[in-house]
Amino acid sequence: MTRLEGKYKLSQNRSHSDQNNVVHELLQSTESTVHTIGAAIKQNLETGEMTG
Repeated sequence: MTRLEGKYKLSQNRSHSDQNNVVHELLQSTESTVHTIGAAIKQNLETGEMTG
C-alpha cells in the first residue's frame, strides 16, 4: 500500500519578495490548478497566514 501525505507549505519559507514573485508567475498560468495554487498563496500572504 502506498501512502501520500500532503503538507500545506506554499513557499512560506521564502522571503516576502520571493513569495510575491511566485504568486505573480502562478497567476499568469492558464492552467486552472496552477492558477488556484497561486490564488491560495496570494490569499495567505494577504491574511498573514504565511510567515517566513
